[in-house]
This record gives sequence, structure tokens and C-alpha cells, in this order.
Amino acid sequence: MFSTAQSNAQSPLDESVKEILSDPSKGEPYLKDYTQPLATAFGTIMGTGLLHRAVVQTFPHFDVGITYVYLNLPEKSKTFNWDGLPVPTVFGNRTPPDGIISGTGISVVKVPQLQLNLGLAADFELMIRTWAVIQVPELGNIRLSGLGIKYGLSDLVTSSEFPIDLSVQATYHLLSMSNWVDAGTFAMNIHSSKDIPGLPIGIFTGLGYEVTSMTMRTDDISGIGSDGIGDVKINGQNGLRFIIGVNLNMWFLTISADYEIGFYNAFAAGLRIVL
Repeated sequence: MFSTAQSNAQSPLDESVKEILSDPSKGEPYLKDYTQPLATAFGTIMGTGLLHRAVVQTFPHFDVGITYVYLNLPEKSKTFNWDGLPVPTVFGNRTPPDGIISGTGISVVKVPQLQLNLGLAADFELMIRTWAVIQVPELGNIRLSGLGIKYGLSDLVTSSEFPIDLSVQATYHLLSMSNWVDAGTFAMNIHSSKDIPGLPIGIFTGLGYEVTSMTMRTDDISGIGSDGIGDVKINGQNGLRFIIGVNLNMWFLTISADYEIGFYNAFAAGLRIVL
């Protein structure tokens, strides 16, 4: 699960980017439009599955487990207009007509993340997320890590007339891919949750806003040579996100599932040990 094996083979993305940069009629403007959905997808992946309850753990209690993110890429992520014609993005058609830069043909991105939530003092909770390497043959090897802090608001607002738990959370994630792509996502979220009396089921919701930035170090692409154009930066189209989900609580285990609605929609499922 935590293999750190590296592949020296060029990915289809590497080859397409080199082809773009070797064509003087395309260059950086085409590269930005071609890879823009990648920045948005990375932001969506890093911002999905952040919550499963608004209740804040108290020290030394914690929960730890796997969160699995499933992103089904929409049609709007697969083409962009160039010279008045629709052409493939990084996620577009892998076998376009001759003379057109191909996409990778990816329709779904599935990413596992190991997540720890540790209770601290004074209604604070620490979140740590990581995964050693995720191998996506069409893109390359992906590594990610994240850190977040949550603050409980339940003691301030919960009452018999308003019987739900509330908290706020700030997170920052980093992602690197194939030694030439780096992305970062900052997210602010407000969470609410409520356990259903008499049942081992809880409902949770969230509203968040996230900002994503991606840097492509084109000079570091293997075999790029003189076609490299230095660092190219692009922002994701993420922004507002609404989350709704459900927990199933069984002794010291919690199974969660949620659907997240944003610029790209995503699904997350998790299995956690709660202690």
C-alpha cells in the first residue's frame, strides 16, 4: 500500500506537454488551457472527505482510518476551445484526429488517503492526511499530504432549540506529481452533524470554500531539453463546495459516505477506528 517505487517511463501527460511546448504556435497559452482541469481536479481531490462529524475529539481521543475519494470527471473537463475549435484537455480524447494534441482519456480519478483526527485541548482538533505514492499511469506518480485544524462551536451555539453540533475547519494540502508538478489547496469549512436518537446513524453537512494553485516546472520534465519554458502557474476553478453525508457507527468503528457538490462533484467513503 505504501510502495515508493518509481517509474522512469514517460507518462502520456509528459509526452503531450512536450509536444505542446515544441510547437511555437501553442506554447504556454495552450499549456495552461490544456492543464487547467488538472489543477481543478487536484483541488477537488485534496478538499474531499475532510469531514465526517462536527463533534471535536478531546485529548487523548482520536480516530484513524482510510478515506477513499472518487472523482468522476465531467464533460466540461475534457475539452477547451482553441482557434474556435474544441480540442482535448489533459482528460480529453486519447485518440483525436491527426494534428491535435491528445488527452489522457481519464474519466475517473480514485485516490486513497490515510487520515488521523486527534483531539487537542480547548475544543481544538488536529487532522493529518497522507499517502506515500498513488500510481496513475496516464499522469504519473502522485504524492499528497495535508494538515488541518478544527475548532468546535457546539458549546457556544448548541441548545435545546438548536440541537446540532457545529465546528469550523481550516486545511492546507500539498500534492506533487512526477517531480515536475506541485499543487496546493487551502480550504475553509463549517461543519454540522447530528446523531439520530436510537439509531447508530449520524448525518453531517458542510459548506466550504477552497483555493487551488498548481505550478508546472517544465524544465524538469525528462527529455524536455530546450523546449522547457520554466515555471508555469495556474489556478484551479474550485471555490464553493457543499457536503452532505452519513455515518454508520458500530462499536469502535465508523463507516462514512458523503457526496460533495462543487465545480467538480466528488464522492468520498471512509472506514475509521474511533478511540
